[in-house]
Amino acid sequence: MKNKLIVSLSIASVLLFGSGAAFARTASVDAIAVDDVRGLAGDAAGYGVGQGDSADVANAGAMQACAQAGNDKCELVLTYEACGAYASNKTVYGVGKGDTKEAAAQAAMQACGRDSCVVVVADCVS
Repeated sequence: MKNKLIVSLSIASVLLFGSGAAFARTASVDAIAVDDVRGLAGDAAGYGVGQGDSADVANAGAMQACAQAGNDKCELVLTYEACGAYASNKTVYGVGKGDTKEAAAQAAMQACGRDSCVVVVADCVS
């Protein structure tokens, strides 16, 4: 009887919890925080990317990653559920979203609006 109970509990545990791999969850939201100090080259901006199950978690992660990268004036610039990008020329900046990094980068460049803008970061939710 004891062996049947252990086997039953083992089967129930596999059915309930799976192998772990089937339940591995990836982030559903990402965010970008940037420290874009004026007067430097556009691509010299500091940034951090955060991931999470919610916008709040991703936003907090982006701010923390930006600060941990040695930046002290981080600002949250974008939260997205597919791909996002930030472009800057130090005078103006633009953010963009898209289904791919390329689409997000193109949208950010268009929003930045200057030939001198460069894509600082482009990222997709994993």
